[in-house]
Amino acid sequence: MIKKIARYALYCFITLSLFLVYYVSNVVANTPPIDAKNVYGMIAQGSVILDDKGNPVDSVYADGANRQNISYKDMPKDLVNAVVSIEDKTFWTHGGFNYWRMLGAIKNSITSSSSIKGTSTITQQLARNAFLAETKSVRSLNRKVAEAYYTFQLEGALSKEEIMEAYLNTIYFGNNAYGVQAAAQTYFYKDAKDLDLAECVALASMPQAPSTYSLIKSMGTDAQNITIDKKDILKTTQNNIYYYDDQSSKERRELTLKLMKEQGYINDKQYNEALKEDLRSHINMTASDLAGNSYLSDYIVENVKKDLMEKYNYTREEATEYIFTGGLKIYSSINSQAQKAINDEFSKNSLFASSYAPTNGSGDIVDTTGKVALRKHSNYFDKNGTFTLTPSEYKEDSENITLLKGKRLNFYSTKVNGKTDYSIEFKPLYYRENGILFTIQGGFILIPQKYKSMDSDGNIKISKEFFNDKKIKKTTPNFLKKDGNNYIIPENCYSLKDSVQQPQAAMVIMDYKTGEIKAMSGGRNTVGRNLYNRAIKPRQVGSSIKPISVYSTAIEEGKKAAESGSPMHFSAYDDKEKTELYGDYLTSVSGICNQPIKLNGKDWPQNANGQYSTAVSMRYAIEQSLNTAAVRLLRQIGENKVYDKLEDFGITSLVSEGNSNDRNASALALGGFVKGISPLEMTAAFSTFPNNGVRVEPISYTKVVDKNGKEILSKKTKEHKVLDPDVNYVMHQLLSSSVNNGIASPARASGKPTAGKTGTTTDTVDIWFCGYTPQYVSAIWIGNDISIPLQVLGNHAANVWGRVLAKATAGMGGSFKLDSSNVVTVDGDYFVKGTEQGIRFQYGNKTKEEEEKEKKEKEEKEKKEKEKEEQDQEQGQEQDQGENENAENPTPPQP
Repeated sequence: MIKKIARYALYCFITLSLFLVYYVSNVVANTPPIDAKNVYGMIAQGSVILDDKGNPVDSVYADGANRQNISYKDMPKDLVNAVVSIEDKTFWTHGGFNYWRMLGAIKNSITSSSSIKGTSTITQQLARNAFLAETKSVRSLNRKVAEAYYTFQLEGALSKEEIMEAYLNTIYFGNNAYGVQAAAQTYFYKDAKDLDLAECVALASMPQAPSTYSLIKSMGTDAQNITIDKKDILKTTQNNIYYYDDQSSKERRELTLKLMKEQGYINDKQYNEALKEDLRSHINMTASDLAGNSYLSDYIVENVKKDLMEKYNYTREEATEYIFTGGLKIYSSINSQAQKAINDEFSKNSLFASSYAPTNGSGDIVDTTGKVALRKHSNYFDKNGTFTLTPSEYKEDSENITLLKGKRLNFYSTKVNGKTDYSIEFKPLYYRENGILFTIQGGFILIPQKYKSMDSDGNIKISKEFFNDKKIKKTTPNFLKKDGNNYIIPENCYSLKDSVQQPQAAMVIMDYKTGEIKAMSGGRNTVGRNLYNRAIKPRQVGSSIKPISVYSTAIEEGKKAAESGSPMHFSAYDDKEKTELYGDYLTSVSGICNQPIKLNGKDWPQNANGQYSTAVSMRYAIEQSLNTAAVRLLRQIGENKVYDKLEDFGITSLVSEGNSNDRNASALALGGFVKGISPLEMTAAFSTFPNNGVRVEPISYTKVVDKNGKEILSKKTKEHKVLDPDVNYVMHQLLSSSVNNGIASPARASGKPTAGKTGTTTDTVDIWFCGYTPQYVSAIWIGNDISIPLQVLGNHAANVWGRVLAKATAGMGGSFKLDSSNVVTVDGDYFVKGTEQGIRFQYGNKTKEEEEKEKKEKEEKEKKEKEKEEQDQEQGQEQDQGENENAENPTPPQP
């Protein structure tokens, strides 16, 4: 009987063994082949963006690709030892996996029908991450056999050091950090090679459960019942609070240290010191502060993408995939100090003027034309977020509910997967919070495509079959539920776009010598990727256009006339204009009429300061940003010349033809363009003035290298001569005077030489300052995303600009290096040599004759006052003498 049982057991063992051999052989035969030496080729690797000092400031990656691979020699010994201690203490001696553990796991899976469980070796984890990424979370026998097969190949193809290197470059450490280099940057803002023992232990303790053991956690700003010590809060954004979490991983970190000591990797002293280390002081989120504003990063990525497509004939999809998974190093133009300066100042609500938002009787905001621009949020939703359709907004019959157009909803016909759909959208909304205006650019009511149609009147019909949809009845039972005569739509049945704080702002800072964009922000108090970037979107520029349109062209025309030896000819367009005050040539002291012209029977344009006079000097007109002088000067030099000059300055958004175009005074002299101009193009245009008349095209990166260190892209600046150096020098002096003596004085950047021009549009919808210091050129725009006024003028933008540039250039010296070899000075004014002969008008806000007349009248007045004073003194003396004589010879009393 015993022999029979033994024989039966042997048969079962042989059968099971044969089955296992067959099963394993079959799985291996159907397992895709791999190149074990090309382990990195199977791993997506994100690209890193470096600033102009070579420090990483941001990374771009596809899901699971936020990693930057480093070599084994750059991995701290303490980190390797910590990982071995806690993850795989026999790593250096085993052959890749524990056979007995593997067989046991397989047996348990077969006999108990349970999933395979057990601790994997480091090599097994690498095999899983590199070659079984899509199924690595699946606990199955097939996957475990395939993992073992790949593990065996890895051990045969790679050294232990190469396996460890690949492992540490691939494991997940939480907070979107894959690999130890990304983790070191994320948690400690340093390279992995610079990690100390306590930091190594902290990272080694995370991979088993990254979301649990992460040192940095986040929660929504509206989270309830979570108490965080104030000292542990690392950063607060509009939507999230990031905080330090010590306790969740404390026990595991202590276990890692204990195992390191027991296995002889550290001594008692190292153990005790690391145990006492305060890791909170090691956490550094500086990199996240820069990456939190992704406008420049997104712009850089887009530029790299375009250049890859151009140079290598990639499709857009191929270029995108290469950037997000190819492990590139993008050497950007970002200056972290300058970027932080914008981010810091843009976060201060006190620096940004409130919006003047006129409303109608319903509380809706109207724009400058009187049309409703924003609907009041509370007119749409109750305190629970419920939207209620009233009887005036719908009609119904036995088959449909018809939503009526022209009410609170907009309807649009769209295409989805080649089929017509109808979008039901909320109109743009607003609300105020703590006095701050927030806008919401609408939203969508989420009704499935098959239940919607549009009638001939443009109304939307919703089939009543919608109410019988079992899935909808189960998930959203109150969707379009009848409530008396109303229909209600709960908050979970519609989607609103993100709210945006107003007013908004955009700014670009650029090195005018190299064209490198040092900082960019396309908005304020916004977070995320691929945001609406106002820095590259056109807006109306107002008077900030005048230096690059009218005034630079005027000085240039004066120079040309002087060189030809022919004085300029000027025309009197009305009886207010005294052409003799212009002089022989246009210069900074030419006398320009400061009176409106008649346009359709009305005086136009108006000056913001409300002051008008016979004439003003060109310098004074720039200092005070006088619209009348700019328009009259434009008429003297001609619209075509000014339009062409703007193209020389690199303005690409000009409209030259059609019923609405930019060949007119409103655009060329006052900045009211059809499309507007972006802050980026205004920055590049103003780079001409501190750069001796040469405009540089902006660049956002200098080179890109692949993961093997090979340079694949390089970027060099392109230059365009716009102005002769002597004309440019005179313009520089005028723009300096605008800051030193004019309305742009708030732009002075902490004592540094500063020049530039303010800009304010009609009704103060947009305000600007464009200017430069010896280090950088920059433009800032402030305004609302909709056309409602601000309560300030352009000098307010100049103030913010000055604060940002003061921080951006802190610790930086330098002075302007401008060519003045062909410039002369007369009475403190600057002239292109030869144009000084035509001086006619020199002083202030009046003509020379007016100055002389006023001076003569003043002298005559002072003379009369002096004569009167002398007469009074003489009369006083005679009176005193008479009184004295009477005292000596008193008159006898009369009887």
